[in-house]
Amino acid sequence: MLSSIRQTKNFDFTISFLLLIVYCWALGFFPGRGKRDGKNSEELRAVWEKSQQALLAGNLEVAEETSRILIKAIPGSAQYLFHFASVLQKRGKFLEEAEALEKFMVAAPIPEEGCPALGIAYEKAGDIKGSFQAHEKCYKLSPRTFDFIFYFARAKEQSGDFEGAQALYRKGLQRAPEYTDISLGLARTFFFQRELAQAEKIVAKVLRKNSNNADALVLHAQLLRARGSLQEAMKVLKRGIALSPKYVEMQRLLSSIEKETSERK
Repeated sequence: MLSSIRQTKNFDFTISFLLLIVYCWALGFFPGRGKRDGKNSEELRAVWEKSQQALLAGNLEVAEETSRILIKAIPGSAQYLFHFASVLQKRGKFLEEAEALEKFMVAAPIPEEGCPALGIAYEKAGDIKGSFQAHEKCYKLSPRTFDFIFYFARAKEQSGDFEGAQALYRKGLQRAPEYTDISLGLARTFFFQRELAQAEKIVAKVLRKNSNNADALVLHAQLLRARGSLQEAMKVLKRGIALSPKYVEMQRLLSSIEKETSERK
């Protein structure tokens, strides 16, 4: 069940990417500047512009092809590596994305710009150990960043280290008490440790603020099931599915409870 926890964030490269362009330009890292002759520089700049336009237009095949040309030309360009990773993420090539981000974080003036995407890429590629190590690395780079706290705590939670996860979730809530994902993460650790009352208190608070929060509804249903209230749990899940029909875990949980209810008759 832990491995099926839904991604609550779909990391968007756009803002970080634009910031990185400005940063690299200011420091003189912009592609085409340096010892390359003018002709090669212009050719490379044209490929770079074509690749960016292809990505923005959703022409991912061209974006990937041109990205590979750029990386071959300048393997250590942080800007090219970040762009390449964003293309690979869109293409669903998550292991290659992670590899590109690893190289980016070595080359980049601000390596944490590759976070938390690095850990997410490893997780989507099925490399749970790599994901854990990546989120740990990101957290160590910037231990006060809310997202890095959340993802490392979630990695600990998924590994079964509930006490370690709780400590990080609590740290996150001290700094960002309104961070809903961190609150629900803490509630999940209480649930898995059978501290149901503690979990119920947090879930109720989240649902008071947003009664349509899909993750809170799933956990609410799990808590009702643990209390033996199967009919109420199914009612909550059916409402949740109506609100979020693509939430696969919610559908699986409903099927499981329906089966349990049938077996009890």
